[in-house]
Amino acid sequence: MKQNINLNNRAWPSFDFSGTLDGNGYIISNLKITKSGDNIGFFAKLNGTVKNLTISGVDIDSSGDNVGALAGHFEWGTVTNCHIKLNKSSYILGNQYVGGMFGTIASGYEDKGYILNNCSVAGVSTDTQISGVMAVGGLIGRLYESNDINNCSVAANVYGTQQTGGIIGLVEDGWGLDNVYLSQCSYSGELSAQMGVGGIVGDFNNGDFCITGCKAEVKISVEEDAAGGILGTQGATIIGSYASGEIICGNSNAKYLGGLAAATQYNWGGIYHSYSAVVSTNSAFNGLVGEAVYGGSSKIEDCVSIAKDNNSPSYFTNCTLSATNVTSAMQNCYSDYADYWNYNKTWTWTGKVNGQNRSVSCPRLAWE
Repeated sequence: MKQNINLNNRAWPSFDFSGTLDGNGYIISNLKITKSGDNIGFFAKLNGTVKNLTISGVDIDSSGDNVGALAGHFEWGTVTNCHIKLNKSSYILGNQYVGGMFGTIASGYEDKGYILNNCSVAGVSTDTQISGVMAVGGLIGRLYESNDINNCSVAANVYGTQQTGGIIGLVEDGWGLDNVYLSQCSYSGELSAQMGVGGIVGDFNNGDFCITGCKAEVKISVEEDAAGGILGTQGATIIGSYASGEIICGNSNAKYLGGLAAATQYNWGGIYHSYSAVVSTNSAFNGLVGEAVYGGSSKIEDCVSIAKDNNSPSYFTNCTLSATNVTSAMQNCYSDYADYWNYNKTWTWTGKVNGQNRSVSCPRLAWE
């Protein structure tokens, strides 16, 4: 691109794109799409490279699947330094597989993947929303492919019925999720669904998926059950990450409400050297994990929570619960993952924990 482009809110015809688009730092503004059908976005399907591009002011209203501002369906290629800016009244609405940037990432080719680096989705007010029914994410609705996602951020409200996440709504095994890393990503905002809500990932369904060096600042509202500050389900691995905020659930029969994850799974995944500054008034809430399953290779190790956790102590290795100083507790773990943290750069959580007012020191991630 050689200049900014104003689409003037005219009806935009989503189309498939293969090739390279270098935005050169320019802005496409006032994207408006109102149509049914699947694969809805600036591009319908994307194969290739998009870089250095900002789309500002997005209104998408669709009843279809695979809905995202940049592309409904990202099949393969590289996307770097791309940003979605949602203005005061912006919305991205769809059925399932709805994301702030991409509806679905899935190539359909076992030998082709994607790279996603330094991208963001940001709203300027609480009126902004990304909303769908199933698999709704601030960045990606559904991830169905191997490769890594690095240095991405979302600051927007996300609403769904289930499988709702701040970064990704649903991660599932397509051609084999093998050593996939979601690294140095952040989310801040409100998340709401009936079930399956996570500050970073809403639902995870098989594969080898690792969340590393991520943070989530959340207000999660879940009607039925299954919510976590980082992960709204079980099975993925969490390393060197943290969540802060609150989980609101009015269901007295809830079982899977956790500061970091809704649950852990036998012999699959684990949580290492991470902390939770998440609270909830629901009696089922546990500071680290909603329901822990002990055994196999699944571990909860060197983790800290400001709230209590009613899981059996045998499920935890070198963990501190109801911590009054998260920074010192994390530092005293002497974990192999200590370099994820900057103990000299802290922030203070203030609020009520277990009925008592507290101010708690917490460390920042090394990249913050």
